Amino acid sequence: KQANQLKTQCDKRLDDAKKASQPKDLPVALISTPVKLRIHASPLKLEAGPPAGSLKAGGKQELPIKLERLFGFSDQVEVTIEPPSAAQGLSAAKITLKKDEGQSKLEITTTDKTPAGKYDCTLRARGRFNNVQVEATAMVNVVVEAK
Repeated sequence: KQANQLKTQCDKRLDDAKKASQPKDLPVALISTPVKLRIHASPLKLEAGPPAGSLKAGGKQELPIKLERLFGFSDQVEVTIEPPSAAQGLSAAKITLKKDEGQSKLEITTTDKTPAGKYDCTLRARGRFNNVQVEATAMVNVVVEAK
């Protein structure tokens, strides 16, 4: 009889010890100096120089491009221009900036049917940084004059 009581007491202590050793959430307060994080949308900074002037319908014009690479990014980057839908016939061939190349010129062309006006075009640079697709954009104003 005493042995059974002792066994029951030992089993109870064992169960209490198991319950006490279970993981549980506890609130913890830490005091630290403030940490500032600066988050960049892209490891690329794209700038377009001003066009040499207005562009005649049916003509060509070079647009200087400057690309700054951040955080050790050095892979190739493709640069394209996206004209608005109203600028029919306004286009530019895609250029590729090789590793560590920071400047180039994008040749913008128009057709005879491109309407005269001022167009806000999107300049877009795309590349892969740490195997993730990244891009940067800049706005470019292209002025087309009647022929």
